[in-house]
Amino acid sequence: LLMLFSSQIVSLYTEYLWFQELGYAPVFIKILLTQIVLGLIFGLLFFVIFYSNVLLARALAPRYRVSYLQGVIRLQSPLIQRYFNTLLLGSALFFGLIAGISASSYWDVFLRYLNATPFGLADPIYARDIGFYFFTLPVYQFVWGFLLVSLLASIAVAVVIHVLDGAISLQIGVQKVAPHVKAHLSILAGLFFLVVAWGYRLQIYNLLYSRRGVVFGASYTDVHAQLPAYQILSVIAVVTAILFLVNIYFRGWRLPAAAIGLLVLTMIGVAGIYPALVQQYRVSPNEIEKEKPYIKRGIDFTRKAYDLEKVKSQ
Repeated sequence: LLMLFSSQIVSLYTEYLWFQELGYAPVFIKILLTQIVLGLIFGLLFFVIFYSNVLLARALAPRYRVSYLQGVIRLQSPLIQRYFNTLLLGSALFFGLIAGISASSYWDVFLRYLNATPFGLADPIYARDIGFYFFTLPVYQFVWGFLLVSLLASIAVAVVIHVLDGAISLQIGVQKVAPHVKAHLSILAGLFFLVVAWGYRLQIYNLLYSRRGVVFGASYTDVHAQLPAYQILSVIAVVTAILFLVNIYFRGWRLPAAAIGLLVLTMIGVAGIYPALVQQYRVSPNEIEKEKPYIKRGIDFTRKAYDLEKVKSQ
């Protein structure tokens, strides 16, 4: 281990000496401790989410048989079972480590969040304090991405385990998905689409960073077309999540499949094509008039950002 990580240890110690020489050793220690704490919290959280679904999937395995691909490969041997369980535990630990390392790189985002202060100025679209976009929104975006990846990984490993254990059959003429497995996957999918719905709500705030208009920030198309589209998509995603949970009590997957289809069509039509049409046929022919209030906001807030409001122009 010393041979493998010797260069990192030397680099870390050199950084510490540099900060210490400038009198900022406490800053270096705080950054390092924040990275360690974030790595432990999110690494452990990913491991718990991932491995709990692994254990649940293994617990739901049919007791009468465990087969894969019409019995070509069988997992009935205790030795194979033991190695398989070890492999799953090792995978959970490995991916948890990766998640922890990834989270530790966001130390500055979390420190800004923990030391947030209001700007005393609200944005003109959502009337939120500007500090929200500097301190809070980046943390929300990280947590959203973390939950999305965690649930996707859990769904993927659960499907693989259920197939290998024979709870999801690939044989023709056999019940495809056991009822208890359907409940497990439906709950995971429901949680996944709830996170997707939250993502669309965050996308609404990200419109203030849009590059679509003539100036940086929310434009006419963003406010009048893209924003309603994200609101509609967030509602449909919530409905999709509810239908996955309700579908536990029904046969087949028609209800959630229809909801996913509606979500995809809405993404393409309402969130993709419709804003492009508004930009092309409503804004572009009369761009100066349509974008005038948004250009003025861009100028006003740029002056405020650079503290140029007291400058007198002649």
